[in-house]
Amino acid sequence: LTSSLGFQPGNNTNNTPDIGLTYALLAGPVGLTIDGSTGIVAWTPVSGDLGNHRVLISATDTQTGLLKTFQQYYLSVRGLNTAPTFTSAPITSIDGGSYYRYNVVATDTEDNVRYSLVNFPTTSSPAMQLDPVSGALTWQPRLSDVGSYPITIRATDDRGLFTDQPFTLTVNPDTQAPNVAIVLSR
Repeated sequence: LTSSLGFQPGNNTNNTPDIGLTYALLAGPVGLTIDGSTGIVAWTPVSGDLGNHRVLISATDTQTGLLKTFQQYYLSVRGLNTAPTFTSAPITSIDGGSYYRYNVVATDTEDNVRYSLVNFPTTSSPAMQLDPVSGALTWQPRLSDVGSYPITIRATDDRGLFTDQPFTLTVNPDTQAPNVAIVLSR
């Protein structure tokens, strides 16, 4: 981890003569350092450093030593990020005119997961839809949408890692004869 402070030497916004600054680390995790003349903070955390760490830095003018400001923040060290893993299998066949629903499920031990469609059929109206939070994939292909459609669902974690689930959905012709009842009345 290398971070640069929000204030740097020569950052003069008050129309006052430039003053030099020195920086000091007042609180922080073991091994965190600050360059006293540039304000650049550096640290390489290890697995034992997981968690939140308070960091307190001061900047002092070098001319008088009387002007001083502080910056405090909490640095969060998280474990190694892994991509989400799909734990559900898609339904890959449907009859035209039927309602399609696949409950997509992907898990990630470190982060929340959001879903998106990368590749999907655009022939029907309404179009295929995927709820980004619940993972509910829905579509109602028309009778005329018979064919094979490549679909790719993406599961993305909070830190941007993703996994794709590609599959082909086959829309079959509707071969079910209609069930008609005729009721005669007198």
